[in-house]
Amino acid sequence: MAIICPRCGGKEVGCPVCNLPPHRISEPTGRLRGALFAPEDFSDWQVQGVDLSGWNGVMNLASTKTKAQYGFIRAGYGNLYKDYRCDTYRTDAIANDWPYGMYWYCYPGYSWQAHADHFAEVLSEFPYQLDVVLDAETTNLNPSATLSWLVNMRDRVADLTGKEPAIYTSPGFWNSKVAPSAAFANSRLWVAHWTLTDQQILPFGWDSYKKWQ
Repeated sequence: MAIICPRCGGKEVGCPVCNLPPHRISEPTGRLRGALFAPEDFSDWQVQGVDLSGWNGVMNLASTKTKAQYGFIRAGYGNLYKDYRCDTYRTDAIANDWPYGMYWYCYPGYSWQAHADHFAEVLSEFPYQLDVVLDAETTNLNPSATLSWLVNMRDRVADLTGKEPAIYTSPGFWNSKVAPSAAFANSRLWVAHWTLTDQQILPFGWDSYKKWQ
């Protein structure tokens, strides 16, 4: 599987140095559409990624991979809805040797089991190299019920795939719509916080992040 290498000095995916994707040396700005990924043991190293869904329309991933080292593709949303461009993006990513992960847009208030089952089904259709992610930014439930819903979906996805999913969320949503809990303290966080500063705000319950959008 493809790995994003913090030591690679190559200019393209599959470089002759280490056969791994290249890294970025630019400083994070907080203004980019996509994700900035900062491994905790390489705090001075940044790579740039993008997230893709049907809203992005037709993409040229051969061009995209010269600007972003990885991507996250929306598998679907709600109980049963697969993103209509998901398969095209995945096929193109594989053809271009571009590592990607998958996410599911969650609607707490609908069936967490149907969400998880369909996410796992879509994940099984193509190989992927990076994380699986639950996109938490809306809910029809109260904070306690939203917390329970997300815990149930996370655990179900983990049972079905063997991978505990990471969480994509913003401090604004999480801090107001999800009951305080340590249930996600060890979950990998992709924090959505748009700012002109070099410092993000984290949702309650986390003291570090894996990706910053």
